[in-house]
Amino acid sequence: MVNYPRTERYTMKRIVVRKPGTAKLTGTSSVIHQG
Repeated sequence: MVNYPRTERYTMKRIVVRKPGTAKLTGTSSVIHQG
């Protein structure tokens, strides 16, 4: 039970680290689309 929250926190951290890259890609795509 103590390990579960720890794993969830690690997964959340990984998603947060992974999300900026996706957001950056989407932002670049939006700029290209707009241009």
